[in-house]
Amino acid sequence: RQAAQQGIITAIVKDRYYRNDRIVEFANMIRDLDQECGSTCAADFRDRLGVGRKLAIQILEYFDRIGFTRRRGNDHLLRDALLFPEK
Repeated sequence: RQAAQQGIITAIVKDRYYRNDRIVEFANMIRDLDQECGSTCAADFRDRLGVGRKLAIQILEYFDRIGFTRRRGNDHLLRDALLFPEK
């Protein structure tokens, strides 16, 4: 928690933290999927990331909460690409 308060890591949900550079990598994956498919769905993101569905959805919902994406049905549409620097 102290690292989160110092801005070194970010909590995507309670008790699940990632380094900020990893969050940027996730954002780049979402940006790539958006360019390739027009949106990001949990299954495509899960496959790209190589994690379980629950974690993929938690990460996507984090990006919805901060305004990087917005959910429409099963898809997450890129909303504000400027929130994270490009690759």
